[in-house]
Amino acid sequence: MKKERLLVLLGSICLVLVLAALPFMAACGPEEVAPEKVQLEMYSNPTGGIAYTMSYALCDLINKHSDTLSATCIETASTTENIKTLIANPEKKDYFLGFGVTHSLYLSSMGIAPFTEAWGEWKIIGLCAIVGSPLLTLDPNIKTPQDMIGKRIGLDPVGSTNEYIPTYLMMYAWDIWDKVDADYGFTCDIAADSLMDGTIDVTWQGAVMLGPGEYKEWVPMASFERILAKKQAYFIEMTDEDFAKAREGSGLGSVYSIGFRAQTVGETTSPDFKGMANPLLFWVHEDMPDDTVTEICRIFYEYAEEFEAYHAVGRGLTKETVADVPAPRDNFHPAAIAYYESKGIEVIGR
Repeated sequence: MKKERLLVLLGSICLVLVLAALPFMAACGPEEVAPEKVQLEMYSNPTGGIAYTMSYALCDLINKHSDTLSATCIETASTTENIKTLIANPEKKDYFLGFGVTHSLYLSSMGIAPFTEAWGEWKIIGLCAIVGSPLLTLDPNIKTPQDMIGKRIGLDPVGSTNEYIPTYLMMYAWDIWDKVDADYGFTCDIAADSLMDGTIDVTWQGAVMLGPGEYKEWVPMASFERILAKKQAYFIEMTDEDFAKAREGSGLGSVYSIGFRAQTVGETTSPDFKGMANPLLFWVHEDMPDDTVTEICRIFYEYAEEFEAYHAVGRGLTKETVADVPAPRDNFHPAAIAYYESKGIEVIGR
């Protein structure tokens, strides 16, 4: 009997000790491991330009503020190369993040050179910046497209936005293509110098477009500013109907107008006028998981005002403009539409 009581006592003591030790055993257990982040690869453009800097900015903001994503910015040769990279490496579709312009994306969708086959598996997730380009002259007698007949027109190199949009306008909207003397290779500075020395009569220039609304504030790029500082420039009249005709005739959905607000720059005072839109944007594969797209858009939206710290062009990026891309609504990733509209930002499409 004494032996049995002793065993019971010893058992009770052991039980008390085990129960007392449980909290300490739990505290000494394995630490909870955070889920591994999705590693995004951002395919940008050459180092030093707007595209690379803004792409780096998005990556940096993701790395600073996301618990589920990280991003690496990769230098590339062009927006075309970015598309070809994903076409050649479809296994990257869940983590590929691309910088692009609507023109390159539409060329890929239609299989137009430099693409050999149609590939349209891309979706837009947000705006980087919009560059607007008017057609301008120093001749006060050239005001309308019909006034350009017989004149020398300086266009950007073949394949660029400021070559194909004016070409399509002259072909399909104004019916003057065979009545003008058009030449190519007039990049920003060459176009500005040639206009001012009288080599050409009409050319293009670029400006960064800022803010919401049909007619936007604009900041001319350096070559454009050189013209405006010295001369009164005049802007060729364009209408939304002109761009619709050019879009229909060419079959390219990247032909859109953008409005320039009336303002004075240097010696030039302008009314409200329309120019050609060249949106710079971020895109992903259409099959990128919704939660990944949503998190990218969250960072993009919540920290939109911080892009200006990386590049002056970021001044045009705000919570109100993150989805202001001149492109049809169905070109946006569904998860991007859902996120932005949950924040009261309507993805109108065009």
